[in-house]
Amino acid sequence: MRHRRAGFRQGAKACLLKSSLTVGVDHFCLVMGPASIDDLVAHLGQARIDIVNGPVERRDGRWVFVHNPDGVRVKLRLPS
Repeated sequence: MRHRRAGFRQGAKACLLKSSLTVGVDHFCLVMGPASIDDLVAHLGQARIDIVNGPVERRDGRWVFVHNPDGVRVKLRLPS
């Protein structure tokens, strides 16, 4: 039984090391409150946050993509 636990620890350690080197999500979405897309773009500009993609208008709303400090894309969506 002790051997199996040691193997589990080694496997868990390898898994943790691997996961710390890669990002586990492509992007996530935050639905923003009542504002216009122009206000959102202006606020991002004042905060010196670069827009990676957008603004884009779709049937479910308007959105822009930015990156968080870890490099993960974040969709900021305003519902229609």
